[in-house]
Amino acid sequence: MAEFIVVVFVLILGMGAYWIFMLMPKQRDFVQRQQLARTLKAGDEVITGGGLVGIVRHIDAESGIAKIEIADGLQVRVLTAAILDVYNPDEIVRNINIGRTEAQETE
Repeated sequence: MAEFIVVVFVLILGMGAYWIFMLMPKQRDFVQRQQLARTLKAGDEVITGGGLVGIVRHIDAESGIAKIEIADGLQVRVLTAAILDVYNPDEIVRNINIGRTEAQETE
């Protein structure tokens, strides 16, 4: 009987660890993306999951589709779920420089 209790305890502990390390971060990312999608408005410059940078021209909240202008006169339809973040060139440059600094330190 004691072995059974230990096995059940270990299984519960393992499921809890799986939930904490695997599912919670995904849920947190999902909530953040939903909040971003709700706050987007026409004129925002965004980055899509495919790496495109463009300006939001129209958002259809009911269908979950945004029209993004990626070049003069060229608009694409993108799922709002595929919009990763608002484009901030300063942050991108800072992240690139951090990566270069870490690579130089390891050489």
